[in-house]
Amino acid sequence: MTRILLLIGVLASSIMYIGDLLLYYSKDEYDKKIGYRSLNKIMSSVSTYKIMGGISKRRTRMGALLGVFAGFLGAIASFHIYTLMDSEYKSLGLTISLIWMLSFMVGGTFHSHWFYFSFINELDDKVFKLVEDYVEILRKITYVAYTLGNALLFIVILFQIIKIPIYALIVTPAALFYLLIILIKLPQPYYLAIVGGWGNIPFIIYYVTLCFII
Repeated sequence: MTRILLLIGVLASSIMYIGDLLLYYSKDEYDKKIGYRSLNKIMSSVSTYKIMGGISKRRTRMGALLGVFAGFLGAIASFHIYTLMDSEYKSLGLTISLIWMLSFMVGGTFHSHWFYFSFINELDDKVFKLVEDYVEILRKITYVAYTLGNALLFIVILFQIIKIPIYALIVTPAALFYLLIILIKLPQPYYLAIVGGWGNIPFIIYYVTLCFII
């Protein structure tokens, strides 16, 4: 069962990453200097929206819908934590799994709503801001669940109350996230391909690694 959940996790994270690429990947120049007022300080909303405005609606729609399927699969895969927890800590494992599940479900919803940002050239500024404000709420929920869930996973591996080797800490999403300190210096087109998808690439690395060591 655990192996199946891990494979589903690989699939879910890969689909979400492909969705990212379909939504806003471009080889065009990307202005990193334009600020972003939300929790996400890595990517510029304005620069990303401008790219999306020039992409076909069919492509952005497909990229957005992939987030729905990825979120569903990711929620299922989250229960690998429960199956791997030591028997006396199953309640904690279930709690962490549910937090991961929430992050994937809301994260998939958040991802799907990015489709509306491709209408930056068509929507009235007031309407566009209303959409952006709503999507920002989804972002914050995802961010909190993502941070809490990954921190708890890191802790249970550190204290070895889960059947994941301690050396696997280096491939947990919590640890890999900090590679952004280096990755944000990447030039285009690598910047959008890697930094733009860094919410999902660490999960791909994590799940693939566990498939080999569990």
